[in-house]
Amino acid sequence: MSTVNFGDLLSLFPEVELPLFLDEDSASLFSQNNDPFPEELFDLFLRPLLPEDDEYTEYVPCFRISKDEYHALVIWKASLLTYEYLMLVFDKRGNFLGSERIGGMLVRDDQLFRRVAHFDTDGTINIAEGTSDLREAFDPQASNTYEIEILPNGEIYNSRSKLN
Repeated sequence: MSTVNFGDLLSLFPEVELPLFLDEDSASLFSQNNDPFPEELFDLFLRPLLPEDDEYTEYVPCFRISKDEYHALVIWKASLLTYEYLMLVFDKRGNFLGSERIGGMLVRDDQLFRRVAHFDTDGTINIAEGTSDLREAFDPQASNTYEIEILPNGEIYNSRSKLN
């Protein structure tokens, strides 16, 4: 029988004040200041929600945004040539509501893909992403921006998915 609960998971994620900017340099602050995931907590609450990984993958709790109806937890995931920020949304009882990749960097062949996130004071998350060839200069015309919003009920609204 498990001795951990959802409140134990929440305690690993400090609440933050907005606005907040997430980029590749932010991860070192979280890994220095936040405790790592206890295995039992991670396995019970997070592992079932995340894609399969290998023994070289690392997860770090970053922060949370708590509202009346939900908790949005941001996790940093690092693996070989990839790191990303994942936002997982739970209701107040700990039921999973949804997730979104909100930042990161990925290298495949000669392509570098980057995504950064800015959390506004109203809770809107502005995402900027772009791809560049490692052998050429970055082309800003190849970048995209879109918004993510967590609705009052905890549902994630992604403006990009509504346009495609």
